[in-house]
Amino acid sequence: MVEQFQNALAIWEVPATDVVLEVTESAVMEDPSLSAIVLGQLRDHGFGISIDDFGIGYSSFAYLKRFPATELKIDQEFVHDIGIHARSARLVHSMIDLAHHLGLTAVAEGVEDDVTLARLRDMGCDVAQGFLFGRPQPAAKFIASLSA
Repeated sequence: MVEQFQNALAIWEVPATDVVLEVTESAVMEDPSLSAIVLGQLRDHGFGISIDDFGIGYSSFAYLKRFPATELKIDQEFVHDIGIHARSARLVHSMIDLAHHLGLTAVAEGVEDDVTLARLRDMGCDVAQGFLFGRPQPAAKFIASLSA
């Protein structure tokens, strides 16, 4: 698998350090031992590894212990509520702090408004993604928008 990723990067002339692979619970739990080995090899070759939807699965902390992550993606279920529920805000802030204490980049999913983005910035969140920045679209439309 590592060789396949390296071949693709060579074709597209993209350095591995510019690529972050998102890991979900379902993807790694079929064979956690093999997944840990492969993810470690990918990490050793410079790929970033992102733990996706952190806080949702039962084994989120096991991910942190077992897999060589570079990013922690905080699930949108928590992010959406930070302006409404103080408990959600405290949880998100704690997840951001946890990511930083482990040397990981904190990424918030599901950011849809400027108020949420401002709160995340105040909490020290490193990266945000969501509809505030753009909606999913076909590749051709995205590429066309870059030249507009």
